[in-house]
Amino acid sequence: MFYIINKVIKYSPESKELSLAQEEQTSLVLSNQASRLLMELIKNFGSDLTRDYLLKHIWEDFGLTPSNNNLYSAVSEVRKAISSLGITEQVIITIPKVGFKFKCSVDCLPKEINTEKKESKEIKPTSVNHTKLVSFFVAFCIAALVIFYYILVESKGIEIKTSTPSLIDVIDKCNIYSLDSPAVQFKEKVFENIFEKTNLKEECKKNGYNIYYSDIKSIDDYGFIGVCLNTKIKKNTKCFNIRND
Repeated sequence: MFYIINKVIKYSPESKELSLAQEEQTSLVLSNQASRLLMELIKNFGSDLTRDYLLKHIWEDFGLTPSNNNLYSAVSEVRKAISSLGITEQVIITIPKVGFKFKCSVDCLPKEINTEKKESKEIKPTSVNHTKLVSFFVAFCIAALVIFYYILVESKGIEIKTSTPSLIDVIDKCNIYSLDSPAVQFKEKVFENIFEKTNLKEECKKNGYNIYYSDIKSIDDYGFIGVCLNTKIKKNTKCFNIRND
């Protein structure tokens, strides 16, 4: 059994793993206490959960010593994990003097079955000549497609362009880049679209990110904001996009 949070994030309780529903290569593993907390929030999403209830079901029932510090630490871990995978709105709501509420959509789905392996066992081996014929036909089709694509590109003079990000400014721990060429945006407009319409301003005080911004509208009339965690080895990891209306 696994769960889809806000149609974006997949949670597998058995492996304690959160990942993007459409891109499972981007994932992270929760600690035991954070995983148990998320499971309680999912089972009771939309309901107010008191601190006493959470302390009992996450720590006491497992023979562990409960404390408010442990609870707040687990809540913070789950919030950061969900935020790093692209859900920027607050889904774990703090209810003063009461506890917490999981405010989001949750879809429960059965465990995936590898039907391809099951079907492959039922397929009888074909003759060697037939297999060679199929392989030759596939290779011929691939070669024909490559040649056709090359001729089409050359005949139309299609040129693939690349864009080199231009550094606009450094805000706290974040580097702000423009993807437009030339970079003609006013800084005020860029900062308004990045910081006033997202929660990245607070994130930049805690974590280092490379933020890539483009003011060129797509066919859906959306701008582009790409956010990548900046590691010590100067390599972007854990990237996600934010739609800018």
